[in-house]
Amino acid sequence: MALVAALALTASVFVGCGGDTSSSSSSSSSKADDSSSSSASESSDDSSDVSSDAGNGEIKLKTGGDTFTVMAWTPDDIDVMLPMWKEDTDLGGAETNFVNHGVGGGQAADLYDAYFMSGDDVDLLLVEADWARRYLDNDDVTAPLSDIGLKEEDFSDLYEYTLNVGKDKNGVLKGVAWQACPGGYAYRSDLAEKFLNVKTPEEMQEKVKDWDTFMKTAEELSTASKGATALAATVSGVWQVFSSDRKTPWVEDGKLTVDESATKFISMAKTMRDKKYVTDVSQWNDAWFGLGQTDDIMGYFISTWGVGIILEPATGTKTDPDTKEKTFGPTFGKWNMVVGPQDYYWGGTWMTVYTKTDNADLVKSFIEYFTINKETVKEYALNRPEYMSNKPVMEEIVADGTNKPEIFAGQDHFKVLNDAASKISLDSITPYDSAIRGAFNNAVIDYCDGKLDSEEAVIERFKDDVAAALPDVTVD
Repeated sequence: MALVAALALTASVFVGCGGDTSSSSSSSSSKADDSSSSSASESSDDSSDVSSDAGNGEIKLKTGGDTFTVMAWTPDDIDVMLPMWKEDTDLGGAETNFVNHGVGGGQAADLYDAYFMSGDDVDLLLVEADWARRYLDNDDVTAPLSDIGLKEEDFSDLYEYTLNVGKDKNGVLKGVAWQACPGGYAYRSDLAEKFLNVKTPEEMQEKVKDWDTFMKTAEELSTASKGATALAATVSGVWQVFSSDRKTPWVEDGKLTVDESATKFISMAKTMRDKKYVTDVSQWNDAWFGLGQTDDIMGYFISTWGVGIILEPATGTKTDPDTKEKTFGPTFGKWNMVVGPQDYYWGGTWMTVYTKTDNADLVKSFIEYFTINKETVKEYALNRPEYMSNKPVMEEIVADGTNKPEIFAGQDHFKVLNDAASKISLDSITPYDSAIRGAFNNAVIDYCDGKLDSEEAVIERFKDDVAAALPDVTVD
């Protein structure tokens, strides 16, 4: 339960997939429009009209429920996925229900726990990498995917790291992700040409190819723009990238570990803030999104989901909630993407089956639809757009050159992300990562803001916060 309290440390920083999204329903259920009858099919066969070659195993959990319920912390994905899947699927008379808590990912776990205690209906449960193990290791909450007729070999096309994250402490596969979440550096191509004389993404990558070069380019940009344009938006965004290269777990044998990469970041972050290589704006607020519509920044670090959830609104583009028509903002189409200083990931959402589901066949269908079935995976990848966890599908899209999003002026950002996706490894992940990384980031921000007076004070504050929030972790 200490981890529940610790999640509050990260709400404003590592919101993860889906962002800190407002919603008309907070911690409540909302029925999706469905005119079908309330009686569901008693069959345990997969009812999807879109077939796959996988999933021939026995379904051991209950089927035939009258409501298929999905629970998540944000509507950003499910509001798109659920209607698409429903259109291709025979629900056997079941209605659909989306429980949207409308919070950042770091705030979700305590709300999930309260919902489970209420006894209300859940079939499909979404979790993030940073706190997935909280539920994957709890057999009262999540069931093995084999219980819905899906074996690990059925997911052989998925990136290996996505399968590793979805396993419990005993190596049992309990969750799979439809996304792989490699990240990149999205930058304003017009400002790059104006201030850095950079005309192509290849030239820009040379300007940000490692952290030393990144810092030199930040200085060059500052000089050329007379201090008006920062190379990146926030320290928190830089930390998201930098912390992905950590080689050792934050907690080993129950003890907090602070390696040299963490201390190196403190110094780099302070320099970047002091010299205005990044702004002093906080992430996930209106001012942060607004930076993309001005010349205050060159770019954002974003993951695959960040294209629609961060970058698109940051350009000033708005989507009508009813018609889905877009009104393009002032910087739409003025962006490109490169890998940046290092390969990294940000976020990811894993689909798990609730042990008390009464629609195991529909859970199976939904998971297959967005991970295994190549046709529907490709459709979602291109239309969303989303870098999917199905490696052959993404490699096919890159080879075909079919991904030409207008926001990037036709540049295939999937090709950029594809270079990073195969290098992602989350072998060092622990159940405490979200809280610990957030606590470290908060201490660094306080140092940059002048609230702490030394690097030593940052480490001391960080350790104190971890000790207070995670009493089961030993802090020296």
